[in-house]
Amino acid sequence: MPAWNQALTSFGDNLDNSKAIASFVAGLPQYAEPGTTIAAPSVAPANIDLAFWDSVKGSSNPADFQAYLRKFPNGSFESLAKSRLVALGEPAPARAKPIGQPANGKTNFGNYHALVIGINSYRSVAPLKTAVIDAKEVAEELKKNYGFNVTLLIDATRNQVLDAFDDLRRNLTDNDNLLIYYAGHGYLDTDSDRGFWLPVDAEANRRANWLSNSDLADMVRATRAKHVLVVADSCYAGTLTRSLSVQMSGLDDLSRLAQKRARTALTSGGLEPVEDSGGGQHSIFAKAFLGALQSNAGVADMSQIFSSMRREVILGSQQTPQYGDIRQTGHEGGDFIFVRRK
Repeated sequence: MPAWNQALTSFGDNLDNSKAIASFVAGLPQYAEPGTTIAAPSVAPANIDLAFWDSVKGSSNPADFQAYLRKFPNGSFESLAKSRLVALGEPAPARAKPIGQPANGKTNFGNYHALVIGINSYRSVAPLKTAVIDAKEVAEELKKNYGFNVTLLIDATRNQVLDAFDDLRRNLTDNDNLLIYYAGHGYLDTDSDRGFWLPVDAEANRRANWLSNSDLADMVRATRAKHVLVVADSCYAGTLTRSLSVQMSGLDDLSRLAQKRARTALTSGGLEPVEDSGGGQHSIFAKAFLGALQSNAGVADMSQIFSSMRREVILGSQQTPQYGDIRQTGHEGGDFIFVRRK
């Protein structure tokens, strides 16, 4: 493979923002033939879609078009990318089936807040690969398309997580919705049958900096937000929940659910380890969760989101996502409602 093509493939796999584009185009002159000049164009954030497509459209590597579709699942050049994949002998990914209901504007679902945590660079235990990019893209999706007020913590300590939650607790009311997303290591103490999240300062065999399920339950119980959803992409996260029946909901049902308190958790697996890969640059769970959010036609409850993503995770891995209420936190039969803003 020519050196410029290797650079292109690396660019497609690692694009996060316009700085990545600038870095890529700035390095192109080193691959130019003698006597030629390659200009490095300026790229505004709004043109990232076009810039990415211009960089891969002439490629013969299917991975470049797969990278485009991962980054821009509803991008301006989606159909062209899929056509190129077919021409190169690769199956084009199917567009996710829409879920949810169009919003009617009559129901006020309240304000939305999220605490999003992603941890890769552990100090004393093995690092992870995808937790940080998963957290960043979930945060961006919630903020950009759902109007969430997002607090994003990267490689956070136990105290930083608790401080961030305390800030939310002081300010939230019963007109608020709170989503807590965690991507990082988890641990199951089989003697006590208790699960833990491991912040960046966690040490093996020393629990001082771990966050237990009971810690999380206490935080959820203490908040005044009407609806609280915990999304945990970590090993052994299934100890958080007990199962709920999944039912399809119309707008009238969603309005009724919105009146009831909800304290629920979506976990990437049950009482088993889960994969830190399998979804391209994401974990397979994060990829499915993002895909379900992007498929929401307007208003969808978490049960619908769960039903939409569960099969993809099961078929692509050895883990089984779980969704249920969090024990002893004041759940009253409601559900978390996602209202798409754009």
